[in-house]
Amino acid sequence: MTATLEQTETPLDQSNHLNTKRKIDEYKENRFNMQKQEQDRKKEEITEEVKRAVQRQSSAAEDASKSADLLGGGQVPAPKKNEAQVVANAINLFINAAQENLINPPTHGPTRILYDHLKEKLLNRGITPTAAVYLQPLINGILNTPNYVQFSVVEGQQTQFEQDLTKIVGVGVKSQAEEYLEDAVSKVGGSLGITLDKFREKTSVAKKTRSDLIQQEAQALMRNAQEHLGSTGMERGDYAESELIKIIGEGTGITNEDLKNPSIEELINTNSTKSERDYALQALDL
Repeated sequence: MTATLEQTETPLDQSNHLNTKRKIDEYKENRFNMQKQEQDRKKEEITEEVKRAVQRQSSAAEDASKSADLLGGGQVPAPKKNEAQVVANAINLFINAAQENLINPPTHGPTRILYDHLKEKLLNRGITPTAAVYLQPLINGILNTPNYVQFSVVEGQQTQFEQDLTKIVGVGVKSQAEEYLEDAVSKVGGSLGITLDKFREKTSVAKKTRSDLIQQEAQALMRNAQEHLGSTGMERGDYAESELIKIIGEGTGITNEDLKNPSIEELINTNSTKSERDYALQALDL
């Protein structure tokens, strides 16, 4: 399956992506006319460009995935869809290069095993913008972190891979990245150094950590709205909506119905004091 490049990037991102995509296409067309030394040089050049393209989307991926968990029920909400598509474009660039074996694979054994598993899944199934924002931390780690796939032996001393699980898992809905990881562990967990039960323990901890972080952001939002309400002259609902939009996404696509999403109400109900809860529910007209 050949991934397609959507034209939704910033001009700089678009230029970088198109330039690398052109190099991949040129290599595919001319590789049989190249000497091995030139093939190796092109491969190294494309590998580095893809690694940078994926790495550049780290902040955008984290931002969009938080919005998906907070408001979208596991799907990136409308105000963040363009941002998520840019992340998907970077992941698609990786897929296109991997399809032509233009990515130098990791030399670390467990990381190479996971790379091969993930590559096969992505080539067969492709990717959506929502899936991309959860997969980006995993692909970025595989490409850019030496000896990435490792598990801690001492409690409280997490590896980079374990820390990244908090960005890879979804809070309410299991992300595609988590599904791929579970599938890999179920098949080759021994080679990765972990059992499926132990891996699920780690993802459970990661989900709890991620949920706590998102809840803290929402609670801080509500407290901020309460503290500043008196000086704004705005109605409670209007102010709460304007503050939510700042976190979830500026400008377009947020409606009052969006703000009544059950995940917001559940978050408020289960993670607030009674006074905070009463205020928040009234502010959002829930």
